[in-house]
Amino acid sequence: KLKRTHSWKMVRFQDPSEDNDVLERDSSAESLFPDQATKEWTSSTFTELFAAEDWQDITEDRLLRKKVLESSNPSGSNPTWGQEVTVKMQCVLEDRTVVEKDSKLVFVIGEGDVNQALEDCVMSMQTGEISLLLADSQYAYGLLGR
Repeated sequence: KLKRTHSWKMVRFQDPSEDNDVLERDSSAESLFPDQATKEWTSSTFTELFAAEDWQDITEDRLLRKKVLESSNPSGSNPTWGQEVTVKMQCVLEDRTVVEKDSKLVFVIGEGDVNQALEDCVMSMQTGEISLLLADSQYAYGLLGR
């Protein structure tokens, strides 16, 4: 029998034309988000995080949620369908194992190059925003995982 797993990602949406602090791909760094306080969400179980009230629901079923850690400029724009976006992301399983890390992931929204969780989350973000993404396996890599 397959077991459902949850994962979370921390994502920063950036304008690809602004290379201000975007690094080339490098998985050697311990964390791609060293300035973010991590104790609050790394000491909680995913069940607790899914039930928390200070997260925004991206889907009605509450299985895809985000928590904004750093807001962007209020006049910042949201990406649109078909737009190329660049994100910095780190994916961690519930046991806190890092399974994916990319300091400069470029993809086109709607082309299926990334999982649904990442695509839907980025669509809800503004340029410069840093958010945690909490995703049930059905929005990430499915029951089999990665």
